[in-house]
Amino acid sequence: MAREHLDEVIRQGQLQARDLEVLWQSQPIPHDPFACRGKLCAPLKEKIRQGFLTDGLEIRRVLANLKPDRFVPVADQDYRQLQEILPRKPL
Repeated sequence: MAREHLDEVIRQGQLQARDLEVLWQSQPIPHDPFACRGKLCAPLKEKIRQGFLTDGLEIRRVLANLKPDRFVPVADQDYRQLQEILPRKPL
């Protein structure tokens, strides 16, 4: 369970922290990614990227319901630890 989700469940009183024992903990895992198709032309991918990274009112409105605290670009290597621990499914 993601730490922020666990913290929220404890805050709501659904679990008590004293009743839990951490068996294993990973490095932070990025989540909720926005992605674009790899075959898009480079100029369009860059426009999409800049649209998300621009600190403007429009993008704030679009993302408001997600309640993000920040937005950072990620790459395939940021998900490497997930790729290592999760079984691969055939395509």
